[in-house]
Amino acid sequence: MSNFNYIYSVIDNYAPEPDIEKGEIIIPQTYPYYDEMLMSYVEDGIKKRSSYKWEAFIKSLKSLGQEEQEKIFFYDEPTNRKKYGLVNTAVFLSNFIVTKVLNDKCYPGSTEIYCVDNGMYAPLILLAQVLEWPTKIHTETYEKKLKEYVNNGIRDPDINSNFIDEISRKLMGCEDECDEENLKELELRKKYFKKALLAMDVPLDNTVRYKCDTKTYTCFPSGDEDAVHFEICSSTCTKPKYKCNKTEYVCQQSTAEDADNEETCEVECKPPPMFKCNYDTFQCYESNEEDAITEEACSGLCKQIPDKFLCNTTNYTCEKSSSNDAVDFEECSRTCVTPPKYLCDTKDYTCKESNHVDATDFETCEESCKAPPKYLCNSEDYQCRISTEDDATDLESCLDSCQAPSKKYLCDGTNYVCIPSTSDDATDFDTCSASCRAPVTAKYLCDKTDYTCRSSLESDAVDLETCKASCKPSKYKCDTTNYECKISTDLDAKDYNTCVNDCKKSGSSFLYIIILIIVILIILSSLISAIYYFLRKKK
Repeated sequence: MSNFNYIYSVIDNYAPEPDIEKGEIIIPQTYPYYDEMLMSYVEDGIKKRSSYKWEAFIKSLKSLGQEEQEKIFFYDEPTNRKKYGLVNTAVFLSNFIVTKVLNDKCYPGSTEIYCVDNGMYAPLILLAQVLEWPTKIHTETYEKKLKEYVNNGIRDPDINSNFIDEISRKLMGCEDECDEENLKELELRKKYFKKALLAMDVPLDNTVRYKCDTKTYTCFPSGDEDAVHFEICSSTCTKPKYKCNKTEYVCQQSTAEDADNEETCEVECKPPPMFKCNYDTFQCYESNEEDAITEEACSGLCKQIPDKFLCNTTNYTCEKSSSNDAVDFEECSRTCVTPPKYLCDTKDYTCKESNHVDATDFETCEESCKAPPKYLCNSEDYQCRISTEDDATDLESCLDSCQAPSKKYLCDGTNYVCIPSTSDDATDFDTCSASCRAPVTAKYLCDKTDYTCRSSLESDAVDLETCKASCKPSKYKCDTTNYECKISTDLDAKDYNTCVNDCKKSGSSFLYIIILIIVILIILSSLISAIYYFLRKKK
């Protein structure tokens, strides 16, 4: 039987037969509070029947979808899910009773207009409240607090009302600060929350809880959510014991049998003194230096021992040494002898003993005493490469003979560059380069002395045609305004020198003009007289 059906059986005041296979025990309903809360209320000292029916609440719960049912009754919880569902239902009922039932005016016989609806008003309000509940309050925080409340023993709200107070403040919208009316409502919610739990036969833990005072290590009564029964508190509220960590020499909390109080541990938890050896007296003495060691280790090392020797490989003499490789004098003298010297024999390239000043130790000689490599010419890239062939020679001989054949070149008449060629007309590169030149086009500039085009290498020189077209003397005409010769294309224009000679402002010009006018007048007068004479004679 699911937790959902279990809640139905409890709130319906009906206990079905226990499911023997699953080992369930169903406790029958024994408290009558639901009927009091849902079916009636008191107003002005008169008990009146409420329009909210218990059957409507059952139908509203059953109308919830699967997802909403899971939210209200915690289907996904492996343990305590029935208690979670019952406590959640009690939270809903305490909220609904205070906000709706206690303010109900729609009792049988009521003349309120909105109550005359064939009894549909109350069931619809109840249904709306039930449907709204999963989204109104269910959050991760709410569900976590609800589970903590159940898992910590479902405290009697009269002893510890932290859970229902916090949820009620959220529903009333006064989480930070509640006014006097809110505080009264808070008490009502706590009252009906407890009644609902008792009606559903949810056992309440009304024992006093305790917390540990970590200063005096005594248990004191507390209403906090994390408070526990006295037996649990007294078993855990003990002054911690400490034990010395002899690696770092600090006191750490410990449950070991030889652990002691912190004060005693701090006094005794000191590192042992360290020692060093005096090699003059071979006695150990206390020291704080970094290389100091324990007394036991020092005692084992600080002992007078016979002299040891090590061979000096520079002059091959035995010298005193404290090295781990040092040996007694006899053994050192037996092996500490000057080694022979060697020189490379270039006939067969082997190292042989020698007293020559250039002689070295055998390893040095062996490393350098090697026959020089032989070389052969690579006919593809004409490079000398190391070879073991019989006809291989030394590097110098190979380099002399390993020369690439000379290339021949012909001039490319399009781009005027020398390119490799096997033609019979091909020559060496220098000869080709000397003759492979692009033809030079002659350039000209106008010689304005005699207006002829002459060959020139100047950057502004042009071809002969262009030069001839522009290399012509300019024509000039006299400007009588200021008597200056200016370039002109008129037909009566003259060369510059002629213009300059003619274009002069002279003092006799005016007289010349007067004389010319007089002559013209005389000629005209004579002509008029002749005409007059001719006409008279004719008459």
